[in-house]
Amino acid sequence: MQLLNFGEAVSLGPRQPEKLLRILEMYELASELLPEIDVLFSDNQLGSSLRGEYREVMRRLGECARATFLEFKSAIASDVSSHPFPGGAVHPLTNYVMNYLMALTDFSQTLDSLLMEHDDVEYLSIPPSPDVINPAMVVEEESAYENSSSPEKFLAMTKHFYSITSVLEANLEEKAKLYRDVSLRHIF
Repeated sequence: MQLLNFGEAVSLGPRQPEKLLRILEMYELASELLPEIDVLFSDNQLGSSLRGEYREVMRRLGECARATFLEFKSAIASDVSSHPFPGGAVHPLTNYVMNYLMALTDFSQTLDSLLMEHDDVEYLSIPPSPDVINPAMVVEEESAYENSSSPEKFLAMTKHFYSITSVLEANLEEKAKLYRDVSLRHIF
């Protein structure tokens, strides 16, 4: 019972991106234990109630993980600075976001299934390659992507990763404008 209380407390806590990896670990562990919980508490009314509470805690943890992941994108967009990063080096935000996304790939199946359960995935689109200049090629590239049978076509997480990197790119372009030296604006 205390395990359920802890899971519920975590799901009700603030949506901080730093906690997402632990929330996903909890969700995966709860998912792995679900068959055992069903077998262990299958015989009476109390067991049925406990199984229902367990599923509700799992649902809340999943919703918390999804909302925390989406909050990460908002945190990137709202990161503002009034001073340029010295020397035009790689901005710490870039390192943070890329390391965060790399860590999330360990939970790709879980995160993808949680994101697929929500409707906002279909509104995200994967932008065409920036190297493409000819508009006819953009249409061809988009239709080739839509008609491809690659598993990436179906991953909600892929679309969200593209969206996050687009927000990061826009944020960094704004930060680059802080440099007085025009050459640093292009390197940064």
